[in-house]
Amino acid sequence: VTVIEMIMMMIEEVVIAEGIVEIEDHLHHVTVQQREIEDHYQETVLVILVEEILAEFLFLKENWMED
Repeated sequence: VTVIEMIMMMIEEVVIAEGIVEIEDHLHHVTVQQREIEDHYQETVLVILVEEILAEFLFLKENWMED
Protein backbone atom coordinates (compact mmCIF):
# COMPACT_ATOMS: atom_id res chain seq x y z
CA VAL A 1 0.00 0.00 0.00
CA THR A 2 1.49 3.32 -1.07
CA VAL A 3 1.34 6.54 0.93
CA ILE A 4 -1.15 7.98 -1.57
CA GLU A 5 -3.40 4.92 -1.18
CA MET A 6 -3.21 5.27 2.60
CA ILE A 7 -4.19 8.93 2.40
CA MET A 8 -7.09 8.14 0.04
CA MET A 9 -8.35 5.43 2.43
CA MET A 10 -8.18 7.89 5.33
CA ILE A 11 -10.14 10.49 3.34
CA GLU A 12 -12.80 7.89 2.53
CA GLU A 13 -13.03 6.99 6.22
CA VAL A 14 -13.50 10.66 7.14
CA VAL A 15 -16.28 11.08 4.57
CA ILE A 16 -18.05 7.97 5.87
CA ALA A 17 -17.63 9.13 9.47
CA GLU A 18 -19.11 12.55 8.62
CA GLY A 19 -22.17 10.84 7.15
CA ILE A 20 -22.59 8.73 10.27
CA VAL A 21 -22.28 11.81 12.51
CA GLU A 22 -24.94 13.60 10.46
CA ILE A 23 -27.35 10.66 10.88
CA GLU A 24 -26.62 10.40 14.62
CA ASP A 25 -27.13 14.15 15.07
CA HIS A 26 -30.54 13.86 13.45
CA LEU A 27 -31.52 10.87 15.59
CA HIS A 28 -30.36 12.51 18.84
CA HIS A 29 -31.63 16.02 18.02
CA VAL A 30 -28.20 17.64 18.36
CA THR A 31 -28.34 21.42 18.10
CA VAL A 32 -26.34 23.39 15.56
CA GLN A 33 -24.33 25.02 18.37
CA GLN A 34 -23.43 21.62 19.86
CA ARG A 35 -22.37 20.36 16.42
CA GLU A 36 -20.22 23.47 15.78
CA ILE A 37 -18.37 22.93 19.06
CA GLU A 38 -17.83 19.25 18.27
CA ASP A 39 -16.72 20.08 14.72
CA HIS A 40 -14.12 22.50 16.07
CA TYR A 41 -12.56 19.75 18.19
CA GLN A 42 -12.71 17.27 15.31
CA GLU A 43 -11.02 19.76 12.96
CA THR A 44 -8.25 20.27 15.51
CA VAL A 45 -7.69 16.52 15.75
CA LEU A 46 -7.73 16.23 11.95
CA VAL A 47 -5.08 18.94 11.59
CA ILE A 48 -2.87 17.12 14.09
CA LEU A 49 -3.39 13.83 12.23
CA VAL A 50 -2.47 15.41 8.88
CA GLU A 51 0.65 16.95 10.43
CA GLU A 52 1.67 13.53 11.77
CA ILE A 53 1.08 11.89 8.38
CA LEU A 54 3.16 14.53 6.60
CA ALA A 55 5.95 14.23 9.16
CA GLU A 56 6.01 10.45 8.70
CA PHE A 57 5.99 10.86 4.92
CA LEU A 58 8.93 13.30 5.06
CA PHE A 59 10.81 10.96 7.41
CA LEU A 60 10.28 8.01 5.05
CA LYS A 61 11.26 10.13 2.05
CA GLU A 62 14.50 11.26 3.72
CA ASN A 63 15.42 7.69 4.67
CA TRP A 64 14.61 6.44 1.17
CA MET A 65 16.79 9.14 -0.41
CA GLU A 66 19.71 8.22 1.87
CA ASP A 67 19.59 4.58 0.74
